Amino acid sequence: MVYGIYGLDLFWYVLSYDVSHVI
Repeated sequence: MVYGIYGLDLFWYVLSYDVSHVI
């Protein structure tokens, strides 16, 4: 899968962004 590592990085980036935005 080409977007394997990049997909995970993007997922965690968005997740951390949402968490920091909520707090």
